[in-house]
Amino acid sequence: MEAINLSEHRLTVFRARLRQLYRRLDSTTLSFEIGKETRSDFFRKAQGEFIHVLRLKKKLSDCKVASFLNVTLDKLLGIERGEEKICDGDFFRVCAYLGGANEVSVFIEKLECAMKPGLREVRNAARDTLKMYGIRFADD
Repeated sequence: MEAINLSEHRLTVFRARLRQLYRRLDSTTLSFEIGKETRSDFFRKAQGEFIHVLRLKKKLSDCKVASFLNVTLDKLLGIERGEEKICDGDFFRVCAYLGGANEVSVFIEKLECAMKPGLREVRNAARDTLKMYGIRFADD
Protein backbone atom coordinates (compact mmCIF):
# COMPACT_ATOMS: atom_id res chain seq x y z
CA MET A 1 0.00 0.00 0.00
CA GLU A 2 1.35 3.41 -0.99
CA ALA A 3 1.52 6.39 1.34
CA ILE A 4 -0.26 9.53 0.15
CA ASN A 5 1.67 12.76 0.49
CA LEU A 6 -0.93 15.15 1.92
CA SER A 7 1.02 18.30 1.07
CA GLU A 8 1.06 17.30 -2.61
CA HIS A 9 -2.63 16.42 -2.38
CA ARG A 10 -3.48 19.89 -1.03
CA LEU A 11 -1.47 21.54 -3.79
CA THR A 12 -3.36 19.40 -6.31
CA VAL A 13 -6.66 20.45 -4.71
CA PHE A 14 -5.58 24.09 -4.98
CA ARG A 15 -4.70 23.73 -8.66
CA ALA A 16 -7.92 21.88 -9.43
CA ARG A 17 -10.08 24.49 -7.67
CA LEU A 18 -8.21 27.36 -9.36
CA ARG A 19 -8.57 25.70 -12.76
CA GLN A 20 -12.29 25.15 -12.05
CA LEU A 21 -12.76 28.82 -11.12
CA TYR A 22 -10.91 29.98 -14.24
CA ARG A 23 -12.96 27.69 -16.49
CA ARG A 24 -16.18 29.02 -15.01
CA LEU A 25 -15.01 32.61 -15.54
CA ASP A 26 -13.93 31.79 -19.10
CA SER A 27 -17.36 30.35 -19.91
CA THR A 28 -19.32 33.27 -18.40
CA THR A 29 -20.24 36.47 -20.17
CA LEU A 30 -22.62 38.87 -18.48
CA SER A 31 -24.74 40.99 -20.80
CA PHE A 32 -25.66 44.68 -20.72
CA GLU A 33 -29.19 43.77 -19.62
CA ILE A 34 -28.01 42.33 -16.31
CA GLY A 35 -28.45 44.81 -13.51
CA LYS A 36 -25.79 46.38 -11.34
CA GLU A 37 -26.77 44.26 -8.32
CA THR A 38 -26.34 40.99 -10.28
CA ARG A 39 -22.93 42.12 -11.54
CA SER A 40 -21.91 43.05 -8.01
CA ASP A 41 -23.03 39.66 -6.65
CA PHE A 42 -21.11 37.85 -9.39
CA PHE A 43 -17.99 39.90 -8.67
CA ARG A 44 -18.18 39.33 -4.88
CA LYS A 45 -18.70 35.58 -5.26
CA ALA A 46 -15.79 35.18 -7.69
CA GLN A 47 -13.55 37.32 -5.47
CA GLY A 48 -14.50 35.29 -2.37
CA GLU A 49 -13.90 31.99 -4.11
CA PHE A 50 -10.50 33.24 -5.28
CA ILE A 51 -9.54 34.09 -1.69
CA HIS A 52 -10.70 30.66 -0.54
CA VAL A 53 -8.65 28.94 -3.25
CA LEU A 54 -5.55 30.94 -2.29
CA ARG A 55 -6.10 29.95 1.33
CA LEU A 56 -5.99 26.29 0.19
CA LYS A 57 -2.67 26.99 -1.53
CA LYS A 58 -1.08 28.50 1.57
CA LYS A 59 -2.73 25.90 3.84
CA LEU A 60 -3.77 28.52 6.37
CA SER A 61 -6.75 28.18 8.64
CA ASP A 62 -9.63 30.57 8.26
CA CYS A 63 -8.88 31.85 11.77
CA LYS A 64 -5.38 33.00 10.77
CA VAL A 65 -6.65 34.77 7.67
CA ALA A 66 -9.46 36.43 9.64
CA SER A 67 -6.90 37.59 12.19
CA PHE A 68 -4.66 38.96 9.42
CA LEU A 69 -7.57 40.93 7.97
CA ASN A 70 -8.68 41.95 11.44
CA VAL A 71 -12.23 40.67 10.85
CA THR A 72 -14.38 38.10 12.61
CA LEU A 73 -14.43 34.51 11.42
CA ASP A 74 -18.06 34.93 10.33
CA LYS A 75 -17.13 37.97 8.24
CA LEU A 76 -14.28 36.06 6.53
CA LEU A 77 -16.56 33.12 5.77
CA GLY A 78 -19.12 35.59 4.41
CA ILE A 79 -16.43 37.10 2.17
CA GLU A 80 -15.42 33.67 0.89
CA ARG A 81 -19.08 32.83 0.15
CA GLY A 82 -19.57 36.16 -1.63
CA GLU A 83 -22.07 37.44 0.92
CA GLU A 84 -19.79 40.15 2.37
CA LYS A 85 -17.81 42.84 0.57
CA ILE A 86 -14.06 43.31 0.91
CA CYS A 87 -12.38 46.57 -0.06
CA ASP A 88 -9.79 46.57 -2.84
CA GLY A 89 -6.88 47.27 -0.49
CA ASP A 90 -7.76 44.35 1.80
CA PHE A 91 -8.33 42.08 -1.20
CA PHE A 92 -4.88 42.73 -2.65
CA ARG A 93 -3.28 42.60 0.79
CA VAL A 94 -4.79 39.19 1.59
CA CYS A 95 -3.86 37.88 -1.88
CA ALA A 96 -0.23 38.87 -1.30
CA TYR A 97 -0.36 37.35 2.21
CA LEU A 98 -1.70 34.09 0.78
CA GLY A 99 1.03 33.90 -1.87
CA GLY A 100 -1.21 34.71 -4.80
CA ALA A 101 0.21 38.04 -5.95
CA ASN A 102 1.19 36.52 -9.30
CA GLU A 103 -2.30 35.00 -9.77
CA VAL A 104 -4.24 38.22 -9.13
CA SER A 105 -3.72 39.73 -12.58
CA VAL A 106 -4.81 36.48 -14.27
CA PHE A 107 -7.91 36.33 -12.06
CA ILE A 108 -8.82 39.97 -12.75
CA GLU A 109 -8.38 39.57 -16.50
CA LYS A 110 -10.62 36.49 -16.53
CA LEU A 111 -13.15 38.28 -14.36
CA GLU A 112 -13.03 41.29 -16.66
CA CYS A 113 -13.72 39.13 -19.69
CA ALA A 114 -16.71 37.56 -17.92
CA MET A 115 -18.11 40.96 -16.95
CA LYS A 116 -17.40 42.85 -20.16
CA PRO A 117 -18.03 45.66 -20.69
CA GLY A 118 -18.89 46.63 -17.12
CA LEU A 119 -15.62 46.06 -15.33
CA ARG A 120 -13.33 48.19 -17.51
CA GLU A 121 -13.83 51.27 -15.32
CA VAL A 122 -13.31 49.30 -12.09
CA ARG A 123 -10.16 47.74 -13.51
CA ASN A 124 -8.73 51.15 -14.32
CA ALA A 125 -9.68 52.42 -10.86
CA ALA A 126 -7.98 49.43 -9.21
CA ARG A 127 -4.74 49.93 -11.16
CA ASP A 128 -3.23 52.31 -8.54
CA THR A 129 -4.08 49.94 -5.68
CA LEU A 130 -2.46 47.07 -7.57
CA LYS A 131 0.72 49.06 -8.10
CA MET A 132 1.08 49.55 -4.34
CA TYR A 133 1.43 45.77 -3.99
CA GLY A 134 3.78 45.35 -6.95
CA ILE A 135 1.10 43.93 -9.23
CA ARG A 136 0.39 45.18 -12.70
CA PHE A 137 -1.86 44.09 -15.51
CA ALA A 138 -0.21 42.03 -18.23
CA ASP A 139 -1.31 44.42 -20.96
CA ASP A 140 0.03 47.58 -19.23
